Amino acid sequence: MILQRIDLDECVRGIIDLAAEEGVDLTAEVDADGSIWIGRIDRTHGASGSGRRSIERLFEAADDEGVDVRLACEEQADDLVAYYESLGFEIDTAGTSDERSREGHVVMTRNPA
Repeated sequence: MILQRIDLDECVRGIIDLAAEEGVDLTAEVDADGSIWIGRIDRTHGASGSGRRSIERLFEAADDEGVDVRLACEEQADDLVAYYESLGFEIDTAGTSDERSREGHVVMTRNPA
């Protein structure tokens, strides 16, 4: 499991680097339970769709390892919640107590395909 996590960590770092080259500010990490947490994603100057491609790369890495991709999203940002749902995320009511979840945020999870 440790070797698997190291490989996933390296893969996530590579995706972050590629995102930066494409004009996307992405922070993500592999959590202790093996899931990938997206801390921030913001298309700063990249082409339209580059943020989505970065998320899809994280999905591919997560699917290869059989782990979830998670994020905390502002609860009142209906358009953002809908966008993440269109990518396959679901509101994770059990995850709202996670330390990364702050008041006014919901945890969203995308299970591996």
